[in-house]
Amino acid sequence: MPSEVVGFIGLGIMGRPMALNLIKAGYKLVVTSRSRGPIDALTAAGAKAVATPADVAREAADLVLLDCRLPDGDGLAVLRHIKEQFPDTPVILMTAFGSVSTAVEAMKAGAFDYVQKPFEIEEME
Repeated sequence: MPSEVVGFIGLGIMGRPMALNLIKAGYKLVVTSRSRGPIDALTAAGAKAVATPADVAREAADLVLLDCRLPDGDGLAVLRHIKEQFPDTPVILMTAFGSVSTAVEAMKAGAFDYVQKPFEIEEME
């Protein structure tokens, strides 16, 4: 069973099932979202809810999964903020609306990887 702590920022339509799959796979999950519904479902499954993306990075030193499009902000701006405060924390930027220019910008901002949704959890290992 994995012991890694994974932070998850951005629980859109595809995010909640992905987060539940990570919990089922044995990862410790730290999540944040402005929507209570997904957070409540994930905390009931064992995730820890925190208030802000910076809190996610602080708690999830092993890996942060970050959605590029957030309901209350820009994923690239959050990526830059996380990398300024926690430069050693790997951040994987996810998007369903990928473009080459966004991928390049994400990598320049310090993303560990840039993946297009949907994807299988096995692709992340």
